[in-house]
Amino acid sequence: MRSLERRETLVTAPTDTPTAPEETPEPDERLSYRGPIQRLLTRPEIGALIGTVGIWVFFWAVSDVFGTVAGTNNVLDVASVLGIMAIAVAMLMVGGEFDLSSGAMIGASGMLVVLLAKEAGEFGGAGLPLFIGIPITFAFAMGIGWGNGTLVEKTALPSFIVTLGTFFILKGAKLGFAKLFTDKVIVEGLDAAPDFEFWDNIFGAEWTRNNQVWDSFLGGRDVVYAVLLLLGGAAIVLGLLEQTFKRRRALESSGLVLALIGAAVAASGVIALTATDGTGANWLWSIVLAIGTIASLIGVGRWRYEPSANSGAPTKSGNPKIIRNLALGVGAMILGVVSGTAIDSESQTELGFLLTVQGLRAVLFVTLAVTGLVLIVLAARHAKESPTAQAGITTLAAVLLAALAFIVQSEASSRKFRAEFFAWLLVAGLALLIAAILRLLFAERRHADAEADLHAGGALIAVGVFRSGLGLGLVEQVFKVDA
Repeated sequence: MRSLERRETLVTAPTDTPTAPEETPEPDERLSYRGPIQRLLTRPEIGALIGTVGIWVFFWAVSDVFGTVAGTNNVLDVASVLGIMAIAVAMLMVGGEFDLSSGAMIGASGMLVVLLAKEAGEFGGAGLPLFIGIPITFAFAMGIGWGNGTLVEKTALPSFIVTLGTFFILKGAKLGFAKLFTDKVIVEGLDAAPDFEFWDNIFGAEWTRNNQVWDSFLGGRDVVYAVLLLLGGAAIVLGLLEQTFKRRRALESSGLVLALIGAAVAASGVIALTATDGTGANWLWSIVLAIGTIASLIGVGRWRYEPSANSGAPTKSGNPKIIRNLALGVGAMILGVVSGTAIDSESQTELGFLLTVQGLRAVLFVTLAVTGLVLIVLAARHAKESPTAQAGITTLAAVLLAALAFIVQSEASSRKFRAEFFAWLLVAGLALLIAAILRLLFAERRHADAEADLHAGGALIAVGVFRSGLGLGLVEQVFKVDA
């Protein structure tokens, strides 16, 4: 008993030896919260997406037809057929396997659809509608794929050998069944299917924009198209805000009032911009649209998000990256503007292999302008400890982007650059300005929030993408009249 009491005394007795405070470990930067744009840029497929956008922009700039409705339809007609098969084959090759029967399977599937849809007769088919024949054909194709996979797994033979055998089987079956059912080596007559006209109007009809009208509801097809795109874009922006800023514990009703007023002003700007003509009217209502958009988003921020606690000092001492990137970025943009205005835009003099004076002007202007803008954005990122400095640098980038838009408009002769590209540059500048204002006024999140990231932000982004796709795809197919 005494030993137990002594042990308790030793354990609980105070000591005069000071204890060193525990050092707080530095947080792992890999575990820090990243906003939606940062998460997007770190995804593995972003490189392919950026490359695709770059190629698209290049051909849009050098071709008159590319990027128009007719040019896009021509590209999609080929890309849809090749892309559907290419995606499946690429996924198979990523898994270390190979399929030699895919080409023969395409022909066999097409022949089976025709035989199922063709009218019954001496040399006819089953006479089934396409909405029954196509699922049957799909099940047949899935069965061939399942058979290939099962043979590879059970026999341990290389997929190259198994699918090579399937290729010869399908090739022989196509010739044999075609001769048996049609007395020919080809199969035709898909247009004899009972519901062929319905599917042809969706997938095979020629589209002419001037014939796409819908005047019986909401004032016309273009109104439906514009409303769906605007609602989709608004939902995407709200979703990004939910994933970027810290939510308030209690909502502020005055912010909601400001958001609704700003949305009404922006909507009036859109309506007036599309209903009027002339340079002065376009500028007036564009400014009204911009002011309404800014006010609406500030109202949403005041309604839902925590205000910024500290704007910080204008600059961060001891960080030369800010001044260096800022100086290099502004200098690069100035050099780009000088090269774009000083070099003769009409000169076709060859300077070397596939390079003319006109081409050199375009390369210098684009490269220097983009490099300068990227450096300025990097300077803003380095100034993230000071919201004031970050907002100021981002605003500078927005102003320079708007100035670049006016220079492009004054120097370009193509309508694409004078109107479309000019408008997109102004929209990008407005987006940068809004980002600068919101980051200055409201606190960005430093931790994950499943409710905001998935249930609110993710849902809004998904709805926005769906609405935008609906405006681009469904409207042009449904609201069709004969020429």
